Amino acid sequence: MSQVTDPDMNCADYLKLAASAGPTPKTGDAATDKMAAEVDTKMKSYCTANPKAKAMDAAAKAMGG
Repeated sequence: MSQVTDPDMNCADYLKLAASAGPTPKTGDAATDKMAAEVDTKMKSYCTANPKAKAMDAAAKAMGG
């Protein structure tokens, strides 16, 4: 899961960053790994459908906000 640190980053840029970062790293904690993978999937799905949206909005939606 790529971290969204730039409040102005849009989803298209997030998808590029996520692609270059590779797969979500494993923490060794099954529950944490599962949650991270689910958030990553939700972020990528939202951003694919809404490339001009803010990545921070996608993160908030992915985390249930």
